[in-house]
Amino acid sequence: MTALGDIELRHLRYFTAVGEERHFGRAARRVFISQPSLSYAISQLEDRLGCKLIDRSDRRRLTLTPSGEALLAYARELDAQVAAALRAVQQTEQPSARQLRIGYNDGEPVAQRPSELRVAMKGAKLTASFRRLDWGAEATTLRRRTVDVLLARLPIDTAGLEVEIIQTEPRKLCVSRDHPFARRRTVTVEDLMKLPMVRPVGGSAEWQAFWRGIPLGEGVDGPEVHSPEETFDVVGAGKAGCLVPSSMIVEGDKSAVRYVAVDGLEPSRLAVVWRGRATADIRAFVAAVRSLVASGDLVARAHRARGYNDDVVCGESLAPQRLPTGGRCRVATFLDLVVPPHR
Repeated sequence: MTALGDIELRHLRYFTAVGEERHFGRAARRVFISQPSLSYAISQLEDRLGCKLIDRSDRRRLTLTPSGEALLAYARELDAQVAAALRAVQQTEQPSARQLRIGYNDGEPVAQRPSELRVAMKGAKLTASFRRLDWGAEATTLRRRTVDVLLARLPIDTAGLEVEIIQTEPRKLCVSRDHPFARRRTVTVEDLMKLPMVRPVGGSAEWQAFWRGIPLGEGVDGPEVHSPEETFDVVGAGKAGCLVPSSMIVEGDKSAVRYVAVDGLEPSRLAVVWRGRATADIRAFVAAVRSLVASGDLVARAHRARGYNDDVVCGESLAPQRLPTGGRCRVATFLDLVVPPHR
């Protein structure tokens, strides 16, 4: 029997979009993710439920199976109830508060603690809403004013945007626990050239090269991946390796992967990015993020909230830095690897 914790609200929200649109492309646009990411999430939901929800035999027309039709009615109702509950809480808590829309990539520890972030901004009478973004969609979403501010790992396309670096930390190689590299304390960039590395889809060429750890077009190509969940599945199965920021790492005997230091790699940098001048709301958000990142147990609390039991390895945190308008760093957005809770 499927455990309740195996199914996430996003799975049901994605499935509702597919069931109502009857088209993967339209559904993906509706929930602001790529079509491959949506397809993978639906397959993951089917695997966890142990049944098929979508009849894929007819490529011209998407239809639901009887199980899918049964689930759709409940998923719609649950989605509406969750939305109503969130609105009621926000209106009760601070009916006159301004709202800041925050875009982020999945797995960011700060974004995994929304309640603490809201508390940190409470003095500014500011509430926060969060939108998870696909890899490569960060700057475009900000420029289209769909979000007000980004939590991002640089570099993204920052032309005409303001960037404030909050944290700098090392990256490590993530491989299957059975891989020979898993028994080593360190590896080199030359070692990465011999290892199939996942190819995350969606970011710029610079971003992809950075998170493979080798120049674009060199090394051994591993499978393409479209989401953190797919990345972890590929790495845990021993098909390829990937690079991960230190603060995203959870290690333990039950984990399917191991993490190894890599000599000579540039660090990952967490930044807050926005358009135009820094308003009072943005300054309050930057201060809140700094405060949460500076608290040494933020990552541990974020992982415990998602069901982790193992110790967390945190990267070094350097003093905040500032880039000029339109400035550009030489490092890229991180591969937001989310390790599912141990079952």
